[in-house]
Amino acid sequence: MVHQIAACIKEQGKQVDVAGVTQTTDEGLPVAASWFSSAEAAKTCPVVLYVYGGTFVMNPGPSHTRIAERLAAEVKGQVVMPEYALAPEQPFPLAIEDVVAVYRSLLSSEIAANRIVFACDTA
Repeated sequence: MVHQIAACIKEQGKQVDVAGVTQTTDEGLPVAASWFSSAEAAKTCPVVLYVYGGTFVMNPGPSHTRIAERLAAEVKGQVVMPEYALAPEQPFPLAIEDVVAVYRSLLSSEIAANRIVFACDTA
């Protein structure tokens, strides 16, 4: 799985068809989250836990949605982008605790640990 992600990074300049990627909202995790699913996603495909950039103080923007869509398309799997607590209203380390809670929730929903990949930018 790590090799799949690495291959994606090597080909950053290529156009990726994200037409088959769907976005849904999930309120069943410890924090609200958006799921991005490739049309080819199966129960054996990777699940990317994407911690979007924003230094834990900004909401995700359209560029983060595009990154999540591309990740889902590239790995032919799913991407979950949690809406973690934002500072300064919710002080550190609450955002980290939210991300850990989502990871634990994925594990408890019978997603094997070897299928979960963390992806982050400037968070």
